[in-house]
Amino acid sequence: MPFSPSVQSLIGAHSGGELGVVDWAHSRMFQAQNSYISRYGLVTGTEEAFATVTNYDGSGKNLTPDNPGLRADGGIFISAANTLSAGASYKIPASLTGGTYIAFPDPNFGGGANIGVTYSGTQYNVNTGIGNVVIPVLNRVQEMSATTWLAEQANAETGSVGCAGPADDGSVYLFSNSDGGNFSVLSKIQFNGGGYSSNTEIATIAMADVNAAWTRSFGAYGVCLDQTDDKLLVLFQGVGGTLTDPNGALAKVDPADGTIEWVYLLDNGHGFSPPEGGALFASSDIQHQRIGLFIDGQVTIINTSDGSLVSKYTTGLAGFFTRSGGQCYSDTWGAIVLSTDFTQTGGSPTLLNSTPTSWSNGYCVLYVADRHVTPAPGDDGWFEVSKFISPYTGSNPAPIPPVPVYRITEDGDQRITEDSDTRIAEDYE
Repeated sequence: MPFSPSVQSLIGAHSGGELGVVDWAHSRMFQAQNSYISRYGLVTGTEEAFATVTNYDGSGKNLTPDNPGLRADGGIFISAANTLSAGASYKIPASLTGGTYIAFPDPNFGGGANIGVTYSGTQYNVNTGIGNVVIPVLNRVQEMSATTWLAEQANAETGSVGCAGPADDGSVYLFSNSDGGNFSVLSKIQFNGGGYSSNTEIATIAMADVNAAWTRSFGAYGVCLDQTDDKLLVLFQGVGGTLTDPNGALAKVDPADGTIEWVYLLDNGHGFSPPEGGALFASSDIQHQRIGLFIDGQVTIINTSDGSLVSKYTTGLAGFFTRSGGQCYSDTWGAIVLSTDFTQTGGSPTLLNSTPTSWSNGYCVLYVADRHVTPAPGDDGWFEVSKFISPYTGSNPAPIPPVPVYRITEDGDQRITEDSDTRIAEDYE
């Protein structure tokens, strides 16, 4: 039976459609725009909290909205104003009240995107900077703790996109694109028990390394961590000789030395519209070797272990026009959080809860694949890494995946079988 997509809008009085970070673990998204920051529930689509950018929470300080960085405690980092427009950061709790203002020494700017990271339980943040090579102070990376500015360095090339490394190891990986559009530089920022430690260039990735058919406008435009092997999934873009040449690619990159393990060219049918990834792509939560991408009315799901195609379809996906706020995927939820315009039409996905029939420049949760269940601790190894279950249908609250029940047989074996709705334990015959 084909999967039937459904969609939950994440829009309201204080939402935005271009700046955000997703907290899959707590089922919520933080959004930022010129006047407000806000928090929305992924399941219900309702606004849970908001705050004004001007005079944030009565602090006398103004926020400077950019892509927030998620903290391990569920709060966020976001840029704030100092004597310079974006010369500070603000550590803000999930409640969007209170927090800690962190000033940068002049002349240093924030902007761009924030990337939260921890080392041995201690929280840090990296701000990627605006990425303007004409004015060097706008092309700096800033490092800070939860309370204090720590250091800055120039981006390797022009601006950067990146993501945190494995949980609690204090690493952040950045890709900085050449101004000429023909290579990208992979760097690693490292924190340790003393705070900021180093920013090291790892490798230069040439355009031809990704796609020999590309001739110009090359760069990395989204990075996330594959938690199954701690390697990087990178969205690259480039332009080839004809309009039918795919100009988007997903690649698996080894962060140790920049080796490209595989490349999947993202052909959406006509080739000239690469996926919007951006800073939001770093929010992808990949635990079961699957990643889904939305490209001009088509969903492509890829096996992240080897870059092979799992599925590609357009049925039930009509009515979307993607915007610049990017996208990210969770292979546990089987869902893409997407920045888009939407108008319901024939062939659109099922609308969940109070999702409207149209909106402009807003985020949504687009369910495109079956949810997955991680096996219970203590299984004997035959249980699959990822188990398909029924797709989410939009009930509130979200259904809790069934928990396997084990029975130890007389000979010590374990067995789980399942019917369409439940899992029961049975002895081996």
